Amino acid sequence: MEQLMTSQAKTNVLNLEELQEQLNHVVFDHIDTALNWERAQSKLQPLYSQAVAYFKETVEQNDGAIPKENSHWMLFMHIASRLVYFENLIKQNMSASLDEASLDQITEGYVAAAKILPNCQSDYNEEYFNEINKSLQQLTEGKAAVEKVSAPLSECLQTFYRYIN
Repeated sequence: MEQLMTSQAKTNVLNLEELQEQLNHVVFDHIDTALNWERAQSKLQPLYSQAVAYFKETVEQNDGAIPKENSHWMLFMHIASRLVYFENLIKQNMSASLDEASLDQITEGYVAAAKILPNCQSDYNEEYFNEINKSLQQLTEGKAAVEKVSAPLSECLQTFYRYIN
């Protein structure tokens, strides 16, 4: 984590490859393999916080403008979608019972994760999109689902900005 932050401070660009690698390790080591939700949360939260801070700082440096579409932001949104999804999956699985406010918050997180995913209809993202929907339907007992809409990256960036604010 420190190495990731140091790289960012030097270049003012988040090292997305390192962020993706760390996210993959958290998911594999603490969710897919062990279902250790507490450990997953402790490892994922700093990654999520760093991505949010980086995005907010970028918008602030651009006088409130959302970043222009390019491959950097496309990759960032793929990672951000996964960070949002796994953060909410962890919340859902750490609670024995969820109150209505928590249920709404997690539902909103799943919907945001799906809506900020660029190219959700591509083969690469379709399985992941379906995983989001499966978790959402499980949480809401089949009452909610996200429609698969392939929004332009600019819309994904706007949706992410609204979600984190």
